[in-house]
Amino acid sequence: MDTKAFWIAFNRVPGIGPVRLAALLDVCGDIETAWRASIQQMQAARLDRRSIELFLDARRTIDPARELQHVQEAGVEPLTWDDPEYPASLRMVDGAPPVLDVRGRMTSQDE
Repeated sequence: MDTKAFWIAFNRVPGIGPVRLAALLDVCGDIETAWRASIQQMQAARLDRRSIELFLDARRTIDPARELQHVQEAGVEPLTWDDPEYPASLRMVDGAPPVLDVRGRMTSQDE
């Protein structure tokens, strides 16, 4: 499965924003492993009990592949922290969004 599916799925999880996602990635190593994180890994990433509950609930209802399909059908190209096209200046901002929904093309002026 395209890893962008997991990035998009995380965008749908209440309580998991850029800071908590970065912590999960630090513990798990990659986005797919973070999506499948165990409760122990979530705790190691310092997620609080409520965030863990919300994440577990979201995993039961969110289908990453379907989320990616919806985005693509809408004509949106998701750019993630992992993408070389993700604006470098934005990447350096604390709390930068993990996913940018892009319509059209990014230009050097968007950098």
